[in-house]
Amino acid sequence: RDTRDVFTKVLFQLSYALNESSLHRGNSRSYPPLKPLLQRSLYGNSITSQTSFFRSCILANCSTNLQLTARLQQMNGSSFSLGSGRSFLLGSGRGLMLVIGVFNGGDDAFLPTLTIHLPPNLHYVKILPTEDSSADCDVSEDANRATVYCSISSLYLSAHAKVELSFLLDVNQSSTPGDVIISIKASR
Repeated sequence: RDTRDVFTKVLFQLSYALNESSLHRGNSRSYPPLKPLLQRSLYGNSITSQTSFFRSCILANCSTNLQLTARLQQMNGSSFSLGSGRSFLLGSGRGLMLVIGVFNGGDDAFLPTLTIHLPPNLHYVKILPTEDSSADCDVSEDANRATVYCSISSLYLSAHAKVELSFLLDVNQSSTPGDVIISIKASR
């Protein structure tokens, strides 16, 4: 079972019974020892209960509001925001960095994830470590594109928290001119 699952209710079950004992005290003229009795419920000698994890919610529906910002940056320092429509010459720098900001404008986001779909002319190299954020990423590649799946900040991203993640990318040398479409999705 996934120990990071904070959505499934926790089930508790307690079973009870009395052990038989053969205690005989006193002499033969005394009364036999009293035996304790268990009061049985309708369900036998067990009790079952369940509980949910506590969630501190500000909004009525306990919803997150994950907001994304992204920019591409060449290793030589020039950068631009994704979706700006500006031209970007791939391969003109020593490398390419995708910087993604994730802001949680709602309630705590438990087990937040980030999914990045890269086009065939870009390859995922690694996530760059930072002081204030942690992410664990896995890559799945097929003939058409690479998909990067990341778990953000181990267990949860608190309300009004922001993390910035930087991904090192490499350009396929056999790329042809055209649009580069990078799809990014944050979810909880």
